[in-house]
Amino acid sequence: MRLDVRHRLKPPSSPANLLAHHAWKLGLGVVVAVLLTARGAGPVYTHPHGFPTSVVATSVPCGDIKLDQGSADTATWTAQSSPYGTGSPYILPHNDPNLPTTDPNNPNCLTITNAPDEVHVPAGIKLVIDGSQGPVQIFSHGTGIYVNGGQLKTVSTDSTNTVVFEAEPDVASWDGINVSAANSANRGNASLSFVSIQHALTAITITSGATSSPDNASYGLTVRNSGIGPSYFNGIDATNTPILVSGRVDPLTLRPDGQFGTLNNIGSRGIKVMYEQGLPNYPSVIPDKALDVENMTFGSSVPFGETTCVPLQPCAAGSIGNDAILGNFVTGQPAIKLDNNSFFRAGNYGLELTNANNPTITNNIFNCNGSGSPKPVISCVGTELHYPAIYLSGVTNLKFGAAGINNNSGQQNGLDAIGLNGQVVSDLTWQTPTNDANAPSLLHPPHALGYVIANGDLQLVNSKLTVKGGDVVKVKGGAILITNGSLDASDSSLKTFTSLRDNTVGLQACPSVLVQSCPSPLPANEWIGISLVGSTGNIVNANILFPTKAIDISGGQASLSGPDGAAYGLVVSNSRLGPTFSDSVAVNATPVYIGTSKFCRIDTIPSDAAYLQCAGAGPGDHGINASYTGTPRPAAGGGLKLLGNDFQGSTNEAILGTALGGRLVDIENNTVETAVSPVAAPATWQMRRPIPRFTSTASARQTSAVRSATTPARATAWTRSPSMDRPPTSSPSTGRPSAPAAVPSVTSSMATWRSTATSRSPPTTTRRSSVGRSRCTTARSRPPARR
Repeated sequence: MRLDVRHRLKPPSSPANLLAHHAWKLGLGVVVAVLLTARGAGPVYTHPHGFPTSVVATSVPCGDIKLDQGSADTATWTAQSSPYGTGSPYILPHNDPNLPTTDPNNPNCLTITNAPDEVHVPAGIKLVIDGSQGPVQIFSHGTGIYVNGGQLKTVSTDSTNTVVFEAEPDVASWDGINVSAANSANRGNASLSFVSIQHALTAITITSGATSSPDNASYGLTVRNSGIGPSYFNGIDATNTPILVSGRVDPLTLRPDGQFGTLNNIGSRGIKVMYEQGLPNYPSVIPDKALDVENMTFGSSVPFGETTCVPLQPCAAGSIGNDAILGNFVTGQPAIKLDNNSFFRAGNYGLELTNANNPTITNNIFNCNGSGSPKPVISCVGTELHYPAIYLSGVTNLKFGAAGINNNSGQQNGLDAIGLNGQVVSDLTWQTPTNDANAPSLLHPPHALGYVIANGDLQLVNSKLTVKGGDVVKVKGGAILITNGSLDASDSSLKTFTSLRDNTVGLQACPSVLVQSCPSPLPANEWIGISLVGSTGNIVNANILFPTKAIDISGGQASLSGPDGAAYGLVVSNSRLGPTFSDSVAVNATPVYIGTSKFCRIDTIPSDAAYLQCAGAGPGDHGINASYTGTPRPAAGGGLKLLGNDFQGSTNEAILGTALGGRLVDIENNTVETAVSPVAAPATWQMRRPIPRFTSTASARQTSAVRSATTPARATAWTRSPSMDRPPTSSPSTGRPSAPAAVPSVTSSMATWRSTATSRSPPTTTRRSSVGRSRCTTARSRPPARR
């Protein structure tokens, strides 16, 4: 057989030709999968290696490999020698059920059931591929190398003395390298360095659960300075096995060099890692990281030995059908590390991780991933579904900074963003995402990837979330949940918390893979809202749009200084909240200051004349629902201060207070419009301005008024305030406070009274006059308001 046909002299078959001629190997379902993941990449750029004319090709037979003479456990393949008597190139046989098995010149590996068989490295056996005598080349007519409880390793390889695995020209693909466990005592492992694996169905598959290999005592598979692809399905597919994949760094740029350490032209996923306790060989202990990928290039490559194509240039461009990296982990597993990698032209996410624990994702660049382009090698502009560059779902113990998420940048992605949900255990300064459609250049370098919250809560534990002026925080479905921490949104410039489907501000994320329907106008209940548990919140000049509840706070200690100098657990000023599906602000056992804020549907179109003004009803239940029944209760005197707020269209009371005994309640200059009942509070309060009195005008706006929720009647003892001419009197029939005999005008000096009882006044209903400034107040009994 001539040596010049032992290497590929032409571009590989297209995916369509592969499917047409080798469907027996792929199966119908897989055929469909390949068709769906083919992304229209151009011809794959390959480079053949020459062979010394004095070397005779070695035909490797079916079954277990032959061992070195005198060795009981090792087979060594070099450029010049092997147990078979000859050296490189090594030719692996056919395994095609459609071919005969009787041709001695073309061996065909089939099992007794006529199924494809492979070349085997059995339990306890080592296959060593040694580059000390020159490059080693291994070509296959279809069979793979199956390491079943054995070991595969390369030694003495470098950028000149490489190892190449490739399909023969007469076949579209081969079965790749497969590493499995023979039993619990013999878990297959592999260590590969300066290796190129081309035209396999999947280049490397490992399911052994091994936690060590010759190159590293903590990983069952290590792949260093190697090139993987073209590959018709996945580049590396690892199940229940920790792996390490690393590339070579350019000493000038300190970035991956794009030649030694690549995964490119992959039909589905570059690296797929899955841990599942219900699958075989789940490791009881993972010595180091569950996944470690460093200095790799995805979606661009130059074949080993190539001199005419410069790495990372258009001639090296390729693509990855779906995710560049997909990882599914078990909650609480050891950390993962992804550092200094370059991701190009993945069809879906550049990086997608589920249940990753304490990940380090640093210094990575993402360009043209998830762009929706059917031909990303040609253009990063597309109309298909857009994906964020990174998606982290169910993450735990996530940190931001050098030991966590840090310095990840990119451009021309579907969304130049990190989508995430899960648990954060460090302070987080919000990074607002923006999209950059420009190709990388000196004028347009990659920019920082911002954040969006998608498909779950973002929970900060013992940490502070800082949202700066100009920031836009977008959420799909879940909540911003801060436990024993704080929210600092006190910058005086405008900031926005809103739905990921809100295209009026910030990143245009709808439609995308995260949110696919884009109604207008948006309803309330798009996301849960801001939830503060044992935490504080300082919010200034913020829009909080379309949540279930804008703010839900409980147990916040009085550690913030309000505009009046007093101490509070929640301070909200000059902000706009709504529309909300439930209460706009729900308070439990927290001293609160809310001032000059609007509770309504907000106009968020900057070009509108009514920008940031009320455009409709806001609260779906109460505007503010404050309860002090929980524990720990704030110290006596710490309570509820509401100044100059505007409530529009609450379904129930605009302001409802419960268990305010011993609390200081100060409600001034608020306006309530079209609420079912404006204000409700128990009788233990301090209230500024006349209490059961509404002022009706032609514009149908009402100034501060209180309706007391009904409770069993008790004796009321009023204490006289120095500013009052006389206190209110009690009704002989009910024992409840009645209106004062003389009530100052709403334009007169402020009047104050305080009740020390726990009873509540009968409800007060306001009837609006159609003209003038007439005042009309009617008291009647009715059941307590719906909560």
